[in-house]
Amino acid sequence: MKNFEDLKTEFIALRESKDNFEGYILLSDKEPLILESAPLPDFDSLHNGSNFIVESALFCKERKTCICIRQINDSFLVQRFCLESYPHKNFERFITIDNRVAKIAQIWEEVIDENCENLPVLKHKFSVFAGFESQEFSQDFDKDLEVRDFENSNKGGENG
Repeated sequence: MKNFEDLKTEFIALRESKDNFEGYILLSDKEPLILESAPLPDFDSLHNGSNFIVESALFCKERKTCICIRQINDSFLVQRFCLESYPHKNFERFITIDNRVAKIAQIWEEVIDENCENLPVLKHKFSVFAGFESQEFSQDFDKDLEVRDFENSNKGGENG
């Protein structure tokens, strides 16, 4: 857990990395700030002295890393997940309120399951934001899904 100053230090280091991020930053007093392949904004420009980050989900495509920030009481939980370090994953897509397509990585772990004759099975471990897809959905969501499923099946069943 980090206090406000620790969060500020980490946020500044992320900004100074000059990496581009996709995702959102939800402040306590504003609408979510949506980032689409952009550097992080200046930390001080986000804060007015009485607000704070409620939560944030940021994804860096170049590093394949998700950074989640959640405010809990008077502290901040900051988690980093490098998707390449998880061998068992798949991606789900969700349509956001403004017709963006959010990609969520589902991470699985192999465990021995006594209910399956002690065979290894995959159990869901956690899910994280993994960026936006470039194609937005139109108002005809079902047709878009059919087209996307067809395109993915022609790429050899790629699921990510």
